[in-house]
Amino acid sequence: MKNNVLNYRTETVEKSAFVLAFFTFLGGFLSILRNALLASYFGASKIVDIYYASFRVPDFIFNILILGALAAGFIPLFIKYSKQSQEESYKFASSVITGILLLSVILGIIFIIFANAIVSRLFPGFDSTSLRTIAALSRIMMIQPIFLGLATIIGNILQVHNLFVPQALAPLLYNAGIIIGIVVFYPIFGIYGLSYGVILGAFLNLLVKYIPFKRINFKFLLPAFDQFKHYLKEFFSLTAFRALSIINIQLFLFVISYLSSFLKEGSLSIITFATNIQDAPRTIFAMSLAIAVFPTLSKCSAEQNKTEFTKIFSKTITEILLFIVPIFFGFLVFREQIIRLLLGYGHFNWEATFTTISVFTILSFGFIFQCLHDFLLNVLFASNNTFAPFVSGVFSYGIGALAAFSLSHVYGIKGIAFGYMIANICYALLLFLNSLRYLDLSFLQPLFKKIAIIFIAALLSSLLGFWSLLFLRNIFNTAYTIQLFISTALSAFLMLLAYLFIIIQLKWEEVRMIKSFIKQKIFRR
Repeated sequence: MKNNVLNYRTETVEKSAFVLAFFTFLGGFLSILRNALLASYFGASKIVDIYYASFRVPDFIFNILILGALAAGFIPLFIKYSKQSQEESYKFASSVITGILLLSVILGIIFIIFANAIVSRLFPGFDSTSLRTIAALSRIMMIQPIFLGLATIIGNILQVHNLFVPQALAPLLYNAGIIIGIVVFYPIFGIYGLSYGVILGAFLNLLVKYIPFKRINFKFLLPAFDQFKHYLKEFFSLTAFRALSIINIQLFLFVISYLSSFLKEGSLSIITFATNIQDAPRTIFAMSLAIAVFPTLSKCSAEQNKTEFTKIFSKTITEILLFIVPIFFGFLVFREQIIRLLLGYGHFNWEATFTTISVFTILSFGFIFQCLHDFLLNVLFASNNTFAPFVSGVFSYGIGALAAFSLSHVYGIKGIAFGYMIANICYALLLFLNSLRYLDLSFLQPLFKKIAIIFIAALLSSLLGFWSLLFLRNIFNTAYTIQLFISTALSAFLMLLAYLFIIIQLKWEEVRMIKSFIKQKIFRR
């Protein structure tokens, strides 16, 4: 049964996206549980600040070298070589696997040697004891990019074979490993147990992809050295600017960590908690669609089918916004309830709760734009344009970093959140403008009309949710968690019903697709 699920193939973009969303929803639940456990066990504290700071360098290596490069170049080139022969595609993939892992190991060794010096310059606001702990945890976590790198390559190959379930299950198991680290390893090993949980999660992420990978009979065929160099040269020439684009984002996260290290203890924890909560729906809905549609966009681009490319673009943006816009309004209406219910336990005190609510609210205004990043990036990558995302990122995250630096002196962590929001908005707008060159622009007017209708529907339904919340406050005592949950759930349910009632009246293809799929079992062939 397990293998049947892992080897399940999806026939359409929408079904791929829903399969991804289904399992990613479970992963999102574990992500929320992970944050809740961290908040409950440690609060917004130095321990959590150290824990999140320890992620920065390993995540930097993984994102720029592996995730960024593979997202831009692997699938289009793998498809290209597959058309020549299966053997050529295997040689190309084997070369990439070897090159990526070698670079990961080399960079990891360099960091391990110079960890203390690097960490002290990245987080100068932390005290010396904290810096030594960050360096030690970061050294342990350097195993993570190797596991996740191999898992990402395997996942890309599985996507080409329309095997999306392992890709969707991977984050779930990754979060499960981290939770084990918090609940099981921390009581035994102290703060180092949190790092061991991360490594366990990365290994499980690899394992769940490796099981179906064995069944597609992939053969590791490392070519001769000259051909090996040719494959890597072609691959990295295509992905160079994508890697640089990721560097923009990662450098911005370093700026956030750098500035947070000078602020009140728990500041890095608070902004990370807030962003992680918003990452859950972004991953479930927006990223699932972006991942699922990328192979199809790549094929349309390779065939120079502008009409179909435009149709997929318009359809996917509409589908993303159908899910994301009501969530945005839900964030604004239920912001206090969300933070209290997800984080407000144990050692997470009232001061931390109210600060997180403020940060969460500010970040929410950039939420819709951030949800469009992955899809718009994939549109440009499918068109073999990696330069525009790089330039757009330099400008957007540069503006965001300057805003965060200036505002943090006045508003503290809230100022950093403003910078984050500004960066997300600018980046999405610039990516959208750059995407237009590959599209038939006649789609813009009907698309903007649909967007306006979605916003109106979400706004009207959110007003109902807000009024019902005010009414239920007279019935329930929200000082008690269970009554807070019931009143919030009832209000959110009314808001959802109102939104669905309005949307269902529309005769859009995107709405009909969602309606028909909901009526089916996800795994029905």
